[in-house]
Amino acid sequence: LLTAMLLTFAVSATPSNAAQQKSGESTKTRLEIKDGWYYINGQKFFVNALGYEIGARPGQHPYKERFNEPERVKQDLAVIKAAGFNAIRTWSELSEDELKVVQDSGLKVIFGIGMRPDEDFADPAIIDEYMTIVKKVLAYSKNYDCIITYLIMNEPMPQHIESVGAQATVDLWTKVREYIHQEHPGIPVTITGNSAITEFVDMNLFDIYAYNA
Repeated sequence: LLTAMLLTFAVSATPSNAAQQKSGESTKTRLEIKDGWYYINGQKFFVNALGYEIGARPGQHPYKERFNEPERVKQDLAVIKAAGFNAIRTWSELSEDELKVVQDSGLKVIFGIGMRPDEDFADPAIIDEYMTIVKKVLAYSKNYDCIITYLIMNEPMPQHIESVGAQATVDLWTKVREYIHQEHPGIPVTITGNSAITEFVDMNLFDIYAYNA
C-alpha cells in the first residue's frame, strides 16, 4: 500500500549523541539535528517521505500478525525511489529482513512502532506488552542507520488520554523514549500527533515535533 501523507517535522531539540550505527553493509551515517534541520554526514537533508505500510494490503492488518515480505518491500521501494522520494514513513515496525531492504535501497525511514493508541496506558499488562514490543524491535533496529526517527505512537486521541490518565500516558511515553535513547542513541523519538487535535500535548516531551497535517 502506497499512501501519500503530508508529514510536518518541526525540530525542538538536538539529540545528545550523533548516531554512528553499523548497517548490514558496515556503512556509517552521522545523523544530527540542528537549526531546525536534519543533517546526514554534515549535509542538510530535506525529508521527502512517502507513507508506507507493507502490512495493510487487502486481507492484512498491520497491527496483527502478518507475513514477512522483504521481496515485496524491495519492489515497492524501487518504485518509491524512482518517484523521487528519499525516505518512507511507517506506522508499524518493519521486520529485520524488511529493514535490511530499506538499508540496501539507500532510502531513509521514519520508523513506526505499533504501540496502539487506544489501550489503557495505566494497565501494567499493557505497559509490559508495549515494552516487550519495543525491546524486540530495538534488538535489531538499533543496528540500522537508515532509521532517522522513531514514531512510537500514532494520533492518540484527547478523550482517550483523559480517560486513562495524562500522567500514565506521559510515563509510558517517557519509558519508551528513554529505552530507545539507551539502545539507539542519537536517533530522535516522537509520537505522530494530529495537527487538528494534538495541540494539548506538550511535544517537548520528545526530541522533535511530528504531526499528520
